Amino acid sequence: MSPSDKQRDVTFRYEEIKEILAKVKAGDSCSVVGIGAVGKSNLLRHLLRPETQKHHLGDLASELKLVLIDPNNMLDSLPLLTGQQALSPWAGYEIMTHRLYKAFYPFTGFSDEDKKAFQYAYDQLHNGRNPLVAHIGLRYLETVLRILLGQPAAGGSRRRIAFVFDEFEGMLTQLPVKFFQSLRGIRDDYKYNLTYVTFTRRPIPQLIAELGFDHLAFEPFVELFTGNTLYLGPYSDADAKAMLDRLSERKGVTYPPSFRNFLLRVSGNHAGLLRASFDLAGQIAFGTPESEALRFLANSQPIQIECQTIWDSLSKGEQNALKDLVRQPGASDRNHTVIALLQDKHLLTGEGNNLQIVPILFREYVRQQSRLE
Repeated sequence: MSPSDKQRDVTFRYEEIKEILAKVKAGDSCSVVGIGAVGKSNLLRHLLRPETQKHHLGDLASELKLVLIDPNNMLDSLPLLTGQQALSPWAGYEIMTHRLYKAFYPFTGFSDEDKKAFQYAYDQLHNGRNPLVAHIGLRYLETVLRILLGQPAAGGSRRRIAFVFDEFEGMLTQLPVKFFQSLRGIRDDYKYNLTYVTFTRRPIPQLIAELGFDHLAFEPFVELFTGNTLYLGPYSDADAKAMLDRLSERKGVTYPPSFRNFLLRVSGNHAGLLRASFDLAGQIAFGTPESEALRFLANSQPIQIECQTIWDSLSKGEQNALKDLVRQPGASDRNHTVIALLQDKHLLTGEGNNLQIVPILFREYVRQQSRLE
């Protein structure tokens, strides 16, 4: 855990964490969608802190084990059988089993028989001499889950496991549809005691469509997240001000309240934009008119990079809708589906002819993009 994680108050991202854990507590899976640099990684790390779980769940936190799955740590996939080109879901099963091993080691409270069974399944999943290992990896993961979920948690209550998938796009692009179908299958085996939390830049159905996958093949898995999608917005005022306090302390710089409020306003409390704006603030002379300060920030390379990150996390349709909005603010023939999605992503406020792009710095970036064509 980084020093910045330790400095964050346990109430950081309170409403978002509360909603995610409430869904997991109810036995539901949850899809967290956030635009680029909005602070998904910070939220994820905070979610994994035992203190955070204890704060939100109380004694129920002892029942729940959150297990992080990062596709950047996933091994290469294996062919189904020697000579076949099709890839197996083995790499997905392997990282889930490996992370379970790390999460529960040294298996305090488990019988010697269960420990041996877990170790055997783990070893067999990595048995390079078995030509069928890539084909039957799911069975070893099922064995491990049966052992873990068959044992009570501390205090005798039923144990729950929630797999938290960071950058879930990576798994969608690297694993076959069979893997996601099996995730639905093993979740059904354990119902409310096994759930998934995914972190992506776009909604999962949108990703599946953009990648050209068979929607019907993915439907059983996608159905787990129906009605359970959380669109991550900017920081709350309290969290944004706390972030400025941490930056001020770390860098030994203090700005007057009026200038801090200016940074909060133009960044829209967006984590990446707020951090970049603070780093640039020392280059703005005292007494500079806000319009000039805004122009300086909007044209600076760090802000451009942050805005580009937001821009790249959007679909072409969303990008075009934003450019059309700055060209024709009062136009009524909008794609309402795209507009609603941009509102969900906290990039548009208002209704009808009064739609406004936010944050302000990103609005300036969109204006620049619209002039490039």
